[in-house]
Amino acid sequence: HRDLHSFPTRRSSDLVFTVNLGKENYLQFGLILETAAPEAAAAIAAYKPKIQHEIILLLSGKDVAKLRTLEGKKELIEELVELANLAIREDEKTGVKEALFTRFLIQ
Repeated sequence: HRDLHSFPTRRSSDLVFTVNLGKENYLQFGLILETAAPEAAAAIAAYKPKIQHEIILLLSGKDVAKLRTLEGKKELIEELVELANLAIREDEKTGVKEALFTRFLIQ
């Protein structure tokens, strides 16, 4: 059996964000992007500043109450996958297939 470290990586490093939500709240979350291929993970690393910028802009307009719900989080995951794939010019079959929260805190 193969050592896990011998597999090419298919995920981004943990991306951490802190974003203002309106005037009184902020969202802090960690995100890992799972990819369909190692090449997509390399593209995410190359486009990381653009992806981070786009995610911050996306989140700046989000409704706090909706993000507190499971439905709101699932919708955000879909948007994050689409956003990352647009940035690296791929789709879910060749690029980012899933976004995983490693932490999610609204204060």
